Amino acid sequence: MQKTPGFGSVQIKPQLADLQFSEIKVPTLKGSIEAKYNVSDKNEQIYEIKLPKGMNGEFVLPNRKTKVLLNNRIIKNKKIVKLTEGVNTLHIQQ
Repeated sequence: MQKTPGFGSVQIKPQLADLQFSEIKVPTLKGSIEAKYNVSDKNEQIYEIKLPKGMNGEFVLPNRKTKVLLNNRIIKNKKIVKLTEGVNTLHIQQ
């Protein structure tokens, strides 16, 4: 979802229900947003979100979560995670 005019900032709020895998590519004025999602064997949700140059974003986390990693760094006590241009990889355990 576009958060500012011209896609300078976006909000990503997945609502994937029982999906185990998904890929999407969304064209914008700044370039394409690409996202992949899958559930690992450990019941861990893995998101890979690629934002084009000049774009930032926020990822709205699910309510039920026990551990969140963004680019292999632990994120604590957040409902929204800030994303930067380039590849952002989230691992969410519930």
